Amino acid sequence: MNDAQEHVLAQLRALREDYIAQLPEKIGQIRTALDALRKDWSSERLQDIHRRVHSLTGSGATFGFFEVSLKARKLEQLLRQLSESEAGPGHPGIDEIEALLCDLERVDLTHPAQSLSTLPAMAPRTAAQVEEAGRRLIFVVDDDTSLAREQCLQYELHGYQVREFHDLAGLKDALDKEQPLAVIMDVIFPEGELAGIEKIAALKQASASFPPVIFVSQRVDLEARLASVRAGARAYFSKPLDIAGVIEMLDRMATSDEGEPYRVLVVDDDSSLAHHNALMLQRAGIETRVVTEPANILEVLADFQPELILMDLYLPDCTGIELAAVIRQQEAYIGTPIVFFSVETDISTHLEAMRAGGDDFLIKPIAPDYLVATVEARVRRARAITALMVRDGLTGLLNHASIEEQLERELGLQMRQGGVLSYAMIDLDHFKQVNDQYGHAAGDRVIRRFSRMLKQRFRQTDLLGRYGGEEFVVVLPSADVKLAAHLLNEFREAFSRVCFSSGDTMFSVTFSAGVSSAPPFNDIVTLQAEADRALYRAKESGRNQVVISE
Repeated sequence: MNDAQEHVLAQLRALREDYIAQLPEKIGQIRTALDALRKDWSSERLQDIHRRVHSLTGSGATFGFFEVSLKARKLEQLLRQLSESEAGPGHPGIDEIEALLCDLERVDLTHPAQSLSTLPAMAPRTAAQVEEAGRRLIFVVDDDTSLAREQCLQYELHGYQVREFHDLAGLKDALDKEQPLAVIMDVIFPEGELAGIEKIAALKQASASFPPVIFVSQRVDLEARLASVRAGARAYFSKPLDIAGVIEMLDRMATSDEGEPYRVLVVDDDSSLAHHNALMLQRAGIETRVVTEPANILEVLADFQPELILMDLYLPDCTGIELAAVIRQQEAYIGTPIVFFSVETDISTHLEAMRAGGDDFLIKPIAPDYLVATVEARVRRARAITALMVRDGLTGLLNHASIEEQLERELGLQMRQGGVLSYAMIDLDHFKQVNDQYGHAAGDRVIRRFSRMLKQRFRQTDLLGRYGGEEFVVVLPSADVKLAAHLLNEFREAFSRVCFSSGDTMFSVTFSAGVSSAPPFNDIVTLQAEADRALYRAKESGRNQVVISE
């Protein structure tokens, strides 16, 4: 067992020990509340007892004490009957509650049914694995040396590392040494009309794990395509090769697991259970924050900005349904998924929770893998919806309104911290001529390729946006104007070497850029105006250059 797993086990053991230590006190609090109910009967006191028992029903099984959950569930059902019957302090059910509390106190807590010696196989990827997955290494296998070299140059311009093979002989040894992001394999070789596909199929049979394969070929017939599918192809491209399409496919592979960790807020007044669920999510690489007091939630929401809220149904001072309604009152959190979790099985309660703005309902105890799968699916979908709202549909870059909003926020942050920020306006040179001469479809390919290279060349912390048409914006926090200009010039030179095709015609495109920085231009209006002036000078001076504001 590695150190990370042992650390998680230690945390789980500590949470279980805390639960065992706190259980007598929790039962004592229920008994005290029951005594108060006998003296002064009220629906509020009854609801308070129900909430406390409800917490035991959900948490017992989570920590391996299934008998606690079973007895607490019986107690909860009895309390519900009392509530629905509008009984008074003389109801015989009160004595039955006392008896069930005594049963709870006698539960053996020394031998939990669930061992903590092992953990479910759901640990997050290690830093080494993340680094390995993030490597942009691809294998290109093609016996046409000139075509292979041209392919490789294009892939390298888009930030990929390439290993080039001109026959099938050395591929197995290379795969034994390195695992590429993908193998781009020709179909036809001297060995046969489907030799490339047959080679991949044979290698896959001898390998437990194999990288994705993209086949390219002059063959466009059904036989070849069926053979590629049977060999497990990720994609099939016909020659002459649409390099832009292949690069789009590679980009999706390279970025499928990238991005910031998901952020989940766990709201539960049972601290042990809340931290247990948070720990299960953290093991899957999800960032969490725990709230045990509903009064604190608005402050935590503003600070943490969760992408999903995991909320218990019964909370002190209010219900989860009421708290969800409060959250939904705020425009900023209208789209934030809220997933309720409870031992509550009454479908009418589930429906009420959905009407209040809930998105899902999980029944306690929640299996860790099911919890993680539910959270990841919900957040992934929420991110996709958010991307549609704030990003340009063609390029995936921030749209005009979003880049303005993000710029204002980032500029304010840098000014408060005494930092520096650079702002660049970019315009593709003579882009109208591209559309007029080669068509708007070719123009869209240019814009998509430009945008993908932009994302590959700059940091995740940089803000990349499309103002519209052929105009783009790059915001570089913590970068002065000279560094920004240097990075943009490197990108400009690389992009100018990219070849685009329209029918049998090949062409290239350049861009011009103007760069300003804060300081000295510490407000948005001046910052943008100065970058715009610099861009104008770049275009007046012949285009295909980066100019710094004066």
